[in-house]
Amino acid sequence: MKNYLYLVFVTLLCGCSQELSQKYIKCNEVKYITDFPKEINASDPIRIDADLRGCVNFLLADSFFVLSNSGDYLWHLIPVNNPKNFIPAIRTGHGQNELVYAPTSIVFVKDSLGARLEFFDSDKSRLLSMPLDIKKDEKPGFNVAYQIDDNVRKNFSDVYSLPDSSYFGIEFVGFNMYRRNLFKNGKWSQIKGTGNLDSIKTNEDINVIGSVICLNRTKSIVAEAMICLNQINLYSLKEEKSLTLCVGKEMMNVEAVEKAGRSKRPVSFNKIVAKDNYFAALYIGTDSKSYELNNGKSEIMIFDWEGNPKLKIKIPYIVTSFDISSDGKLYVFSCEGKEETLAFYKITELKDIL
Repeated sequence: MKNYLYLVFVTLLCGCSQELSQKYIKCNEVKYITDFPKEINASDPIRIDADLRGCVNFLLADSFFVLSNSGDYLWHLIPVNNPKNFIPAIRTGHGQNELVYAPTSIVFVKDSLGARLEFFDSDKSRLLSMPLDIKKDEKPGFNVAYQIDDNVRKNFSDVYSLPDSSYFGIEFVGFNMYRRNLFKNGKWSQIKGTGNLDSIKTNEDINVIGSVICLNRTKSIVAEAMICLNQINLYSLKEEKSLTLCVGKEMMNVEAVEKAGRSKRPVSFNKIVAKDNYFAALYIGTDSKSYELNNGKSEIMIFDWEGNPKLKIKIPYIVTSFDISSDGKLYVFSCEGKEETLAFYKITELKDIL
């Protein structure tokens, strides 16, 4: 009887410990970021005169701004040196060179195959590629770079290619969980060494553990910045190595954030971009209601791929999206005020990181 009671007690204790540990998302290691070696205030923005109606996001791709839109065309390609012109690309629909839903996992790639955009079509479970050597009066088209086999019973939200012909993908598991996978040697397998990233669950709203993602294709390292939590998760696709970067002295409790309600829920990271030597994340640090009212400020946090903080750039208003050019210009997109704006800052400190 005593042995039976002891086993029950141990089982309950283990169950409680497991439940408590699941309240936080953690990689194998945790690093707390309380300051940066250098912090600067962005000033004197230079506005870009471009038609931004319907724009909700953007990225830099070679000599183009790629604007994500909410209209008939999912993208507008705007030449950086001639922003008043634009090229419509990817019409919504079911026809050739059309997509039903906006693509995810949008990445600019430049290698021996040329300059292109790669992006994932979740509707047909395929990775697509759009060449950027667009000729005058030519409508951009796309090719299928990789088609996920129908026998693969995985519901992917994001898929990225790697230089060694393998693929990285994140799948939905039910309605409250994500799982990270790698396609190699003809099969998909779960990535190991990522802490509890693939076991954490929400009660109802999966957005609480949602993230914005970037990938260093050369180093095979993924950086996930959490949308509602104050952390960035770094993990390798080659080694069982992972690191959580917590912004501040304490990690946010997943259960507490979910219970807070949508209007009071934190808005932490809004976008993350990968560069050769560093990654940069857009941090908002306010609640959902204030964010919707454009009431707040923004910070661009820059780290090297080992997770070391390098530079923080403070912006005195809410930024919706950003990117950084190879010559050290910080481009920001904002919906603050009555219209969308695209501008850039000359940040001399970026040249030391580039």
